[in-house]
Amino acid sequence: MKGRDYKSLIHNSPFGFVYHESTDSGKGTPSDFRITEVNAAFEALSGCSSKMLEGRTTGELASRREGKGFDWAGYHDAVSNRRDEGEFEFYSEPSDKWFKVQLYRSEEGCFAAAFTDITDQKRNNENLKTSEKRYRGLLESQNDLIVRVDRENRFTYVNDAYCRMFGKSREELIGRTFMPFVHEDDLPQTLASMEQLKHHPWRAQMIQRAMTRDGWRWLHWEDSAVLDEHGDIREIQGVGRDITELKKAESKFKKAQTQLKSLLSEVPAVVYTIKNCDGIPKIAYVNKNVKNILGYPPEKYIEDFEFWKAQVHPADKEKLLKRFAEHAKTDLAGEEKTIEYRFRDREGRYHWLFDRYRVISGEDGTTEIVGAWLDITHQKEEQQALENEQRLRDIVENIDEAFWLWSSDMTVLLYASEKFEDVFDISPEELTNDPDAFFRVIHENDLSRIRDALNQGGNAGYFHEEYRIYDKKGNVRWIEFKRFPVTNEEGEAVRFVGLASDITSRKEAEIELQLAKEKAEESNRLKSAFLATISHELRTPLTSIIGFSQIIKSSTENPEEAKYASIINESGRQFLGMIEDIFDIALTEQGAVTIRDQSFDLETFAREKLQGLEELLNESGKGDRIAVIYDPDEKLLKTQISCDRMKVGQVLTNLFRNAVKFTESGTLTFGFRKEQDNEIRFFVSDTGIGIPEEKLDVIFDFFRQADDSTTRKYEGLGLGLAISRNITQAMGGSLSVISTPGKGSVFSLRVPVNEVSTAPNNAGGNNEPARVHKRSRIGTF
Repeated sequence: MKGRDYKSLIHNSPFGFVYHESTDSGKGTPSDFRITEVNAAFEALSGCSSKMLEGRTTGELASRREGKGFDWAGYHDAVSNRRDEGEFEFYSEPSDKWFKVQLYRSEEGCFAAAFTDITDQKRNNENLKTSEKRYRGLLESQNDLIVRVDRENRFTYVNDAYCRMFGKSREELIGRTFMPFVHEDDLPQTLASMEQLKHHPWRAQMIQRAMTRDGWRWLHWEDSAVLDEHGDIREIQGVGRDITELKKAESKFKKAQTQLKSLLSEVPAVVYTIKNCDGIPKIAYVNKNVKNILGYPPEKYIEDFEFWKAQVHPADKEKLLKRFAEHAKTDLAGEEKTIEYRFRDREGRYHWLFDRYRVISGEDGTTEIVGAWLDITHQKEEQQALENEQRLRDIVENIDEAFWLWSSDMTVLLYASEKFEDVFDISPEELTNDPDAFFRVIHENDLSRIRDALNQGGNAGYFHEEYRIYDKKGNVRWIEFKRFPVTNEEGEAVRFVGLASDITSRKEAEIELQLAKEKAEESNRLKSAFLATISHELRTPLTSIIGFSQIIKSSTENPEEAKYASIINESGRQFLGMIEDIFDIALTEQGAVTIRDQSFDLETFAREKLQGLEELLNESGKGDRIAVIYDPDEKLLKTQISCDRMKVGQVLTNLFRNAVKFTESGTLTFGFRKEQDNEIRFFVSDTGIGIPEEKLDVIFDFFRQADDSTTRKYEGLGLGLAISRNITQAMGGSLSVISTPGKGSVFSLRVPVNEVSTAPNNAGGNNEPARVHKRSRIGTF
C-alpha cells in the first residue's frame, strides 16, 4: 500500500484506526507497541487526542494511567497475546463500551488495529438471551400443554407439561407428527380444525381424545397460526388443557339428569319449574303426575301460563302472583319457601296444594323457581276439623268468661264451665233443674230489657248486653252476657253458645271515672271562664294605660317624662301580651278555637308578615344587627291558598317574636315550601342561642322555656310556643323544631290547605316579587 493511500484510508475510515510499531526487547520479541498514528474516529471512541497518543507506547499509557477514558492496560495485554492478524472483542471498563478489534500486519514490526463500537449489539444480544430465557422458563412452568408444529403437523417445540403427560422426552417428540396420539374417532374433527387454521382469522378450537402416559385423556386445544412476512403459515401454536375430569362430570350429570327425570315422573307430587322471562313467569316443566291430580296434561300448563293462573282460587291468586313478582326482582337463591293455595281441577273442584320450592338465580340475573306440589286437601279438611275442636276446647278451658251450651229453645243446659257458678252464683245443677232461675236473679230494672232482647233475637240468636244481677247474699253484680248460635247446613240454630263475665269492678270504675271526668270538666270550665273574665277585665284599663302613655310620649318635650312614658307604654304592652296569651290558653283548653277558612294570596300574606317582622326588629333595637332573608318557593309566588289566615299569622308572629328575642345578631330567615299535596310548610330560622336537645320537647309546654332557672336571661311566661302548637293542632297541622345550641333554630309550621291554585296576574302593580329581603347594620337594601 502506498503511503498516500494509507493516509487516506486512515483519515476517512468510519472505524477507529490505530497504527503501531513494535519496540524490540533485545530478545527478538517486541516489548511494547508505539502508536504512530490514529484517526479521528479512534479519537472519538477512546476520548484521547492524536497529540496525546502518537509517539507513546501502550505500556506507557497503561502505566501512567493516561487516557482514562480507555482501558489501555487491557488493550496492551490483548495485543501482546496476538502476534498475527485476526480479530477479538475487547471491553473497556472506563468507558463501559465493547469494541471489536481487527489486527492487520502491514510490514515487519508494524500493524494496524481497526476499532468498531459493538456496545449496543452486545447489550441487545444479552437482553435477547435474558428475554428468551424468561419466556422459555414461563412456558416450561405452565401446567397447560404448549406445542408448536410445522405445516406437516410435526413438532417443532413442546413444553415440559406436554412431555410429562405423554411420557416422552423432547428429543423423542421433536420432528414427529402428533396424529398417532389422536383417537381415531376424533381424527376427522382434528383434521377439520387444522384446515380451519389455514383461513382467516387463523384460529381454531377443538376437543379430542389423546393416548397419554395414563391412557386416553380428553384435551381441549386452542390453536393459532403463526404467519411469516408474506402471510403464509410458518407454523401452528397450540395451547391444550386436560378436561377429562370435566368430561366425566358432564357424563355423570347427564346420567343423573336422566335418572332424575325418570324419578320425577314417578313421584306422587307434581314437580315443576317456573322461569322468569322478561318479567313474565312461564312454566318450563311439569311432570305427568299433574294429570293424575288435576286432570289436565302437563302440556296444558306449559303452553299457557294464563290457563294456570285461571285455575288458582280467586282468594289465593293475588297472594300467589305477588310472591312470584317478588322472586322475579329479588335474589333469594337457595332459600326454601312454602305456600299453600287452592287449585281447580278439570271437574271444577278445588284442591288444597302445598307448594315447596326454591329460587335459583342464574348468572345472567334471571330467576327460576323449582318446586313440588302436594295435594293436601284431605289433610286440610282433617286439620280444619281438629282446629275447630281444639279452638272450642281452648275457649272452654282458657277464657276468663263463663261458658255454656244451651238447647235451641234455651230450656236445657247442655254444658257449663266451672266459671259459670262464679259469675252467676248459680250452679249448673240448679239451672238444669230450674231454667227460670236464670231470669230470677236479674235486677228488676233490667229484667224486661233482657227478656225482650233474648226473645227478639229468635233463631238468629245473636245477643250482647250488660245488666245487673243479685247474688245469693243480695249484692248487685254487673254481668256482660253474649250469646251466638251454632247452625246446621240450612243455617238454622241447633244450639246456643253463651259467654258471660263479671264486670262489676269495671262498671264501678267507669262510674267513678265518669263522675271524676264531669267534676274535672266543670273545674276546667270554671278556670277557663275565670281566666277569660280576668283577661277581659284587665284588657280595658291596660288599653287606656298604653294609649295615654303613647300620647304623653309623643306630646311631651321633657326627655325624662318621655322616658318614663316609654317605660309605662312598653310594660303595658308586655302585660297586655301576657293577658292575651292567658286568654288564648283559656280558648284552647276549652276547645273553643274556631277555624275559619278563607282564600288569600300567599305572596301578599308573606310580605305582610315580613313587615311585621321588621317592626318587631325595630322595637327590639336589634335592627342594625340582624339581617332578614326572605326565601319563598318561587313556584308558589302567584298562588292562592285556603286556610285560617288569622291563625297562621298568629303562629308566625309568635315564632318571629321568639326568633328576635333569642337572636342578638346574624340572620332571620322566613319562607315557605309546598312539600306535599294540600300542605304548605312555613319556616322561620335564626342564628340565635339555639335549644339543647333535652329541652326540645318541653318548650312546647305551658310556662316552659329552654332556660327554666330563676336567673334566666330572657323574659316571658313561656306561653307562646304552647299556644302556637295548640292552635296549629286545631287547624290539623303540626309545629316542629330543629336546633343546635350556639348555632340557632329552625321552626317549621305545616298547615293543611283546602285548595291550592295559581292566582291570575294583577293588571297593575309589580309582578316581579323580590326574592331576598335583607337588613344590614347600615339600613335596609
